[in-house]
Amino acid sequence: MKARYKEDKAVQIAALLLEKEGNKMNYTKLIKLMYVVERRSLIKRGVPITFDNLYSLDNGPILSLTLDNINGQTYSQESTLWSQFISKLEQEKYSVYLIKSPGIGKLSRAEVKLVNEVYEELGHMTYGQLISWSHNPRNIPEWQDPNGSSIPIKLCDILGSEGYSDDAIASDSIYQ
Repeated sequence: MKARYKEDKAVQIAALLLEKEGNKMNYTKLIKLMYVVERRSLIKRGVPITFDNLYSLDNGPILSLTLDNINGQTYSQESTLWSQFISKLEQEKYSVYLIKSPGIGKLSRAEVKLVNEVYEELGHMTYGQLISWSHNPRNIPEWQDPNGSSIPIKLCDILGSEGYSDDAIASDSIYQ
């Protein structure tokens, strides 16, 4: 059984990244950086951080429920956490900003370190550069061009692309 989406961790990861950009960022850049954090956590630690649903879209891979939150389409009636801390800028249609810091209390040290590493490596890129980077199969081999639609990305696809054995992948139901 797949674990439930951890919106509190998604908010804290987004806030950490936004703080590094002066509390404002293009939302496509944010979602790409967050995808890389989620992917690398799975590869390095064997477990994702947010347990979001992953998809290939035309502009690259995304965290689906997090993107819904960015776009103001919360995944449940109870979900208001995102909007307490992060919002879209009305005057800059493609940017989000940090309203206030949610802290990092839900993230482990290893997760914070991973966010920092991903930003250090890729944070200098524009959203357009990150889209191109994410389309490169050397960087994100599980991304598939959905030709205007969307294609789910399974955790087992990510692990398989990184050389994990079928036995190792089959040993845990969260990867399916």
